[in-house]
Amino acid sequence: MWVCRSVCFSGPRSGNDVSSLQSQVDAVGDVGATAASTSATVCIASEPSADDDQSPAVGQHSLSDVGVLYDNDLLQRDRVAQLSDDQKNSLLCRHWVPPEDYDWPFFQKSKQRVYLRRNHLSGKYGCFKLSSILNGVVCVPCALFATECASNDRGKLTTLGSLVKTPLRNYRSLTGKDSSLDSHLVTNYHKAAQAFADNFVTNKVTVACQLDNKRRRRQEEQRARLVPITKTVILCGRLGIALRGHRDDGWLDVDKPISAAQGNFRSLLTFRIDAGDAVLKQHLATAGKNATYISKTTQNELIRLCGDVIIDRIRRIVEDVTKAKYFAVLCDETTDSSHQEQLCLCIRFIDCVADKHRIREEFVEFQSAVDLTGEGLAAKILCILHAHQLDVKHMVGQGYDGAASMRRSEMPLLWQRMSTALATC
Repeated sequence: MWVCRSVCFSGPRSGNDVSSLQSQVDAVGDVGATAASTSATVCIASEPSADDDQSPAVGQHSLSDVGVLYDNDLLQRDRVAQLSDDQKNSLLCRHWVPPEDYDWPFFQKSKQRVYLRRNHLSGKYGCFKLSSILNGVVCVPCALFATECASNDRGKLTTLGSLVKTPLRNYRSLTGKDSSLDSHLVTNYHKAAQAFADNFVTNKVTVACQLDNKRRRRQEEQRARLVPITKTVILCGRLGIALRGHRDDGWLDVDKPISAAQGNFRSLLTFRIDAGDAVLKQHLATAGKNATYISKTTQNELIRLCGDVIIDRIRRIVEDVTKAKYFAVLCDETTDSSHQEQLCLCIRFIDCVADKHRIREEFVEFQSAVDLTGEGLAAKILCILHAHQLDVKHMVGQGYDGAASMRRSEMPLLWQRMSTALATC
């Protein structure tokens, strides 16, 4: 299968340029090419395939022009993925350099021409390379290692454009403040791609390993941002402190003094920052407004996740009780701050680990108690035990705080089942 694409040049090119173009084309595979004074057609040969719409495969030869990775001035990610480590190293270290008598391209202003010069591609701008195929400038490290989308300083995703996804041909403002090249050098995605490239050339570390390390570091950074927020939610939960306030939405200005109207949760976050929590301060100062993780929706989500952790721990406790087989029930009733009666149920059992026996008392669940009679409480206890798949036949003891409603005469069903369990022990 032959795939052809045209490569147009602005202005005449010397025989050296045609030879350079021919060498780049040969590096991609078995190629036929014709070059004229103003244009050339590159034909890339790939292995026969049942699907003729597939992109041409990059050959296993050394490359020296990043232009072979582009098609119709757009970077083809599939071609980048096909490159071997040697080919990437060749593009980074042995890229095509214009000869001394090269006719440099220019950008036509209204009354003057602005030329691209050799100093624009050297020194601190050495990562930028002029492609003889594209007749434009490309950042090679970003073309090889940058992701499709990148986050800016405020955490928002941006799509890569000129110098990466497409070549730069507008040479109007290349260096200086707010220039094309200098603005690109300070972006986070370029710094990451340049670090990948430097590490790749120095240590020959595979790209997959570098990407994996970067992803792991980013995950650690994101988790570190959530740690103080999650700890604050847990603190409020353990102490029974309400999280919400009268004004609990929007941006949290950490430089303003704590206000009672903003609620306990946001006040505690401000207090943490005032006490020297640099990670939380950096997060709230740089995160986007939709990624602060302090909204009421995120608070509820963190509370739900804390509940999932507790439920998972209770599940492991129930597994230990099942292994022990026999257990006793400990119950007490109390009134919460909303004057709602709550039944607290705990399990007492003997845990055997490495031939060592120890008595454990573990909390299982809170349940609202509407019916406070002995019959109602017995039904509630049986319901909780059934929900956790604990067999009442193995319940050999009950412990209460001396309430009259828990007498045998008030709870005949529960006492009858316990008597049966004791008889079968």
